[in-house]
Amino acid sequence: MNYAPIIIPTLNRYEHLYNCLESLKKNKLADMTEVYISVDYPPADKYIEGHNRVVEYLEKGITGFREVHVIYQDKNLGASENSDFLYTLIRGKADRFIYTEDDNVFSPCFLEYINKGLERFKKDDCFALISGFNSPWHRTYSPYNYGKEYCFMPWGYAMYTKTYDRLLENISREQFLDLLRNEDISRHLYTERPELFRTLFETCMANKDNARSVYRKHLYKNGNVAPTDLNLSVIMHLNNMYCICPELSMVRNCGNEDGSGQNVAVYDGGFKYSEQEIETGDSFEFLPSIMNEDVHDYDAVSIPSSAKRAWILRRVYLLFGVKVVRIIMELSFSISRYWGKITSKTDYVEYNRV
Repeated sequence: MNYAPIIIPTLNRYEHLYNCLESLKKNKLADMTEVYISVDYPPADKYIEGHNRVVEYLEKGITGFREVHVIYQDKNLGASENSDFLYTLIRGKADRFIYTEDDNVFSPCFLEYINKGLERFKKDDCFALISGFNSPWHRTYSPYNYGKEYCFMPWGYAMYTKTYDRLLENISREQFLDLLRNEDISRHLYTERPELFRTLFETCMANKDNARSVYRKHLYKNGNVAPTDLNLSVIMHLNNMYCICPELSMVRNCGNEDGSGQNVAVYDGGFKYSEQEIETGDSFEFLPSIMNEDVHDYDAVSIPSSAKRAWILRRVYLLFGVKVVRIIMELSFSISRYWGKITSKTDYVEYNRV
């Protein structure tokens, strides 16, 4: 089997990085797997202490894997650009890769599940990625122990480089603006996947120069659209591409609520992904052996108020342009942290930490 290498961008979160690598070491395929780590340069003094701890830890040497490659950046790239650096690096060495942020903890069977899945679904042109994460609120896949979803599940996933390149071809500001201006496409997303319509709209309206811009994190520093999970989900949905997910998650995100990362998420009911139950077994087989042909999509039982507001503001954009919409959005953010009330477990507020 051709084992996918792992790429991990990091900066200053020593504890998270340590726990991430220790969990991956417990996988029986760890000694067959190469790891590439890119340590970004601190963008401000407050990151230096954590950055130094990360450097000290890595320079002691990481064992348990086939080989570990560490690159230290001499200038700050930013989260998206640091990830892109690793992808460009691995693209010339392998036809597949596993991506994880440094704050994920994995099940002992994660690498086996990922590598077997890449082989199992590689001939399907609609297969986009295989993820180790799944929401605790997803529908059951019974009698299968895995399912297909029309979304880009983050937090520990694997792809073929040719597939990722295919998705990247559809990610740019002009292409997203064309989608937003297209009445049929916008209405389809609004009625079928309102959260993706909101993503499309807010990514197009995001202002890279304003820290209060909710979806600024979905942009590169130069203002172009970054290939985040939500932006890629828009492309996947429109192209009928799916993600493979396990019935029980094999990934626990430990940095989503602690304020250590780029984003902070607040969830209704007090649920914490850092405490999510994950698979504990050390081996995985896709069961039943026959292929699961069903592809699931999130049902728009009701359109959340945030998507309805985005639909109204789309009309404002078409009439008056992006500057007027940005003023309205920034005022709204100042009043209520961008329409800040949470109405359900899946309707959450996510914003930039500045």
